[in-house]
Amino acid sequence: MPVSVSRCEFAGTPLAARDGREFVAKTLAGHPRIDDLVQITSELIANAVRHSHSSVRADGWR
Repeated sequence: MPVSVSRCEFAGTPLAARDGREFVAKTLAGHPRIDDLVQITSELIANAVRHSHSSVRADGWR
């Protein structure tokens, strides 16, 4: 069975969750559980941004 891989990187900002939802929706369009996959992606990215230092600039400011 062939495997397809898609990859995307997002900035460590609150907008990343929106970008992630759009990426998953486009990449997995037609999947029977697309709504769940989009929601899971949104929660994962939002939590990663909120609970990491990904939004902190090199000078220490957000």
